[in-house]
Amino acid sequence: LGDKPIYHWEDAVTRWLKEQAHKKSLRDDKVHLRWLHQYLHGMELSAINKTVIETVKQKKLLMV
Repeated sequence: LGDKPIYHWEDAVTRWLKEQAHKKSLRDDKVHLRWLHQYLHGMELSAINKTVIETVKQKKLLMV
């Protein structure tokens, strides 16, 4: 079975953008992804857990 590949935030965003290129709301989605990028860049996907999401959520609430 071997080692599992390690994927990062950027890998997921790149794949998602390719798979969702047909969406009419892609422009809006990119705005949200760019905002999230400041908090998630360089992170392994396996490290993005509930704690990380809650931290990002709190940052978003402070902006409002």
